[in-house]
Amino acid sequence: AGVSATELRFDDNLVDQLVAHGKRGNAERGKKLFHSPRLGCVACHKVGQSGGLIGPDLSAVGSGVPPERIVTEVVWPARQVKEGYSLSRVTLKGGRILQGYRQQARSNEIFLLRNFANGKLERFALREVTQTDVVGSLMPATAQTLRREELADLLGYLFRLDGW
Repeated sequence: AGVSATELRFDDNLVDQLVAHGKRGNAERGKKLFHSPRLGCVACHKVGQSGGLIGPDLSAVGSGVPPERIVTEVVWPARQVKEGYSLSRVTLKGGRILQGYRQQARSNEIFLLRNFANGKLERFALREVTQTDVVGSLMPATAQTLRREELADLLGYLFRLDGW
C-alpha cells in the first residue's frame, strides 16, 4: 500500500523511525530512484563521477553525516541547509540582481557569491550591495511524494554512500 509522506510534519520521533526504515531500505532500488527523472536528485547532486553542481556532493554522505541529518535534509530540505548552499539574492547599486551561494571572504570589504549553476565566484565590494535576501534551499521537498518503502530505499542508498 502506498502511504505518501506528504502529510509528514517534522518530529524527532518520526526522524528516528525514518532512520530505522532507511537502514533496512534497499540501496539498489534507492540508487535507481536517486538517478530517476522522477526525483531528479542527480540533476543537482554529484555522486562519484556523475551529477550536478547545484547541491552538495553526496559521494561520501553516508560516512560523514549522521543518518538523522540525512533524513532531515532529504524530507524537510528547507529546515537545515548545509553551510554554503543557502541561496542568497543580492541587489547591487544600479539595480543589478544576482543569486547564488554567499561565500566567506577574507576581507569584510568584499562580498563573494558563488553562482549555483556553474560554480564560478562573483566578487564585488560590499559597499556596492544595497540589499541581501536569504532565499534558503533550492531543493524541493520531492522526497515527501514517495511511498514509505521508496523513501526507505532512497535513504538506504544515501546511508551507504561512503566515497568508494
